[in-house]
This record gives sequence, structure tokens and C-alpha cells, in this order.
Amino acid sequence: MERLVSEMTYIVSSGTLNSTYTTTIDVVLASVEFCQNEEFHASCSSSSVVVMTSARYGRMTVGRCVRRDYGFVGCGSDVLGITDQLCSGRRNCTVRVPNSWFDDAAQKARCPEDFKNYLQVSYDCLDG
Repeated sequence: MERLVSEMTYIVSSGTLNSTYTTTIDVVLASVEFCQNEEFHASCSSSSVVVMTSARYGRMTVGRCVRRDYGFVGCGSDVLGITDQLCSGRRNCTVRVPNSWFDDAAQKARCPEDFKNYLQVSYDCLDG
């Protein structure tokens, strides 16, 4: 199996605080979490465009956004189609968490409304 490796820059924004992470990742396996009131920023070089490779919204696992399992971890919805429309084919994009499209998807996945959901996403940059 061929390993697809790419250098990605993720920016996590929450209010006035911004954290930038640049890392070389295996885009097939790696994804980054964006919690409530954060923004996902995808950015590629001037000769490349964003191609979303995965996107889920809900309460998939305990991690940075979900600190404890109160019995409501494991629900989530595939929102790749939504993030694909918002980001793929562009040089950069910004997606706020939460938003109404993701919330509708989480409700269909039966994630409890009174718990906060998060976005788990990965993308690649392709020459274009």
C-alpha cells in the first residue's frame, strides 16, 4: 500500500487566540479536531487547491474536544459533502464550528443536543 504524505498547516482559532500547527501527516489516517467556537482553516500554496479527504461532525471519541465520556460518545455524521462544497477546489477556506449544516447532520446521527459536538477533518493540497 502506498503511503500518501503531505505537509499541512492547520490554524485553530477561538476568539482572539490563534494556534498554528504545521506538520507532515499521512492524510489517509490523520485528522484534526476543531471544537465549539473554533474555526477550521484550510490553506494551500498558490499553485494548489484544497481537496477535502474526510470530515465527521459529532462526538466521535474522547480527545481534545470531548474530555470525558458521559455515555454519549460514538455518535457522529459524515459531513464530507458539506466541507467539500465549502472548501474543495479553493486555495483556502474557513469553516466555523458549529454551523447549521453540521448541527442538522448531528441531529440526524442522534447526537444529544445538550452536549457539544466537534468537527474532525483532514484535507490535501493538489496541484491545480
